[in-house]
Amino acid sequence: MARQIGRYQIERELGQGGMATVYLALDSLFERRVAIKVLPRQFTEDLRSLQRFEGEAKMIASLEDPAIVPVYDFGQDEGWPYLVMRYMSGGTLGERMVGQPLALEEVSRYLNRLAPALDLAHEKGIIHRDLKPDNVLFDGEGRPYLADFGIAQLTEATHTVTLRGTPAYMSPEQVQEDEDLDGRSDIYALGVMLYEMLAGVQPYVAQTTVKQLLMHVTEPVPDVLAANPDLPAGTQAVIDKVMAKDREERYQTAMELAEAVQQLMAQPTAKIEPPVVAVQQTVQDEAGPEAVPDTSAEELVAEASVVSAVEEKTQESAPFPPSLEKKGSEARLRLPAWAWWVGAIVVVLLLAFGIRSIFGGGGDDMPEATDESGVEIAAVVSSATATTTPEPVNTATAEPSPRATQDPNLPPPEPTLGSVWERPQDKMAMVYVPAGTFLMGSEDGDSDEIPMHDVTLDGFWV
Repeated sequence: MARQIGRYQIERELGQGGMATVYLALDSLFERRVAIKVLPRQFTEDLRSLQRFEGEAKMIASLEDPAIVPVYDFGQDEGWPYLVMRYMSGGTLGERMVGQPLALEEVSRYLNRLAPALDLAHEKGIIHRDLKPDNVLFDGEGRPYLADFGIAQLTEATHTVTLRGTPAYMSPEQVQEDEDLDGRSDIYALGVMLYEMLAGVQPYVAQTTVKQLLMHVTEPVPDVLAANPDLPAGTQAVIDKVMAKDREERYQTAMELAEAVQQLMAQPTAKIEPPVVAVQQTVQDEAGPEAVPDTSAEELVAEASVVSAVEEKTQESAPFPPSLEKKGSEARLRLPAWAWWVGAIVVVLLLAFGIRSIFGGGGDDMPEATDESGVEIAAVVSSATATTTPEPVNTATAEPSPRATQDPNLPPPEPTLGSVWERPQDKMAMVYVPAGTFLMGSEDGDSDEIPMHDVTLDGFWV
């Protein structure tokens, strides 16, 4: 390529596509840098083709919108037709995505700027036909522009070179070479770009071009929430509509799509996990893949409350958290009022119903409380007697005896906070609460609450 095209001094190549090469050049008349798109020679092989090229170029140049890259000039030099456009230094939308989803607010901002420009072109009877991320350019201040408007239509006007779009973004009617193509084909392509901006990947990907084209015609619209669950729940409905196979079912203008995306920002995200499910998942993660407790949601919530009440103090050899203040030998963990009430209720239940009723009702299948099989039962008995006196209970005798092998009918030998064990006689899911000490009583309450004192509980299953 010559270093000079008309009055434009070529500086360097900016990019090359299937139908044209773009150069950065200096306009010697206005002393500004411009982008020159040099097209194939087929545009000027005969007089009729040249006339049609000039007519279409004038139509493109007439598209005056703040979000359309303006065309400054057109012509031919030594048989090479060219278009002169504003130079955009901010790169392309494709470069900004690089396989990662964009924020919904950013996507909405782009659409609100580009949609009126696309609708203006459609009102003038101009269809882009090759709308894709690489044809959305940014200026130095980050504002997006539509580029290459009507270039595909210019190419088809020559009857010698055919460019019908890029397979990843072509509408079903464009794939099927519908002669009655209209602006809704561009809206479909804009919908594919919307999916890619929100999901970080294209909706239809195949190993061959033919398979990818057929997917636009035959495959259902993929689930954008599966690719990005942080999006609002209504996002899929917008994608389904803009990428509908039947163009009559799509948004009829680009602004309708932009308004629908704008409304999504007021909706909550689809990724909302109910609290009960979160508790159950936490227990399952700590117990391991083999433990699947058959426990109701209410039981899990109650068990989680007990665990939460004694969690900080029940971890043996754990250091004081930064929030605790130590004052000589009187340093202690002061739990909120509800915590010791929960602990008191658990103790009352143990005393009221008895150890054997808690662990299966005293049936014949109940294992004896021996050194080898009943360590946890002994721990519960010790915890019940500990509440009858304000003096600390020596928990050294509650240490479990070592076991050579694990009997599946017995609890785990070394349970930790949140461990889950399925009791074999009734398939009840038991959650382990480690040993610990919490503050009970009051200095100014009823007589049965005076004085404040430490209560020590051995580890137990509930």
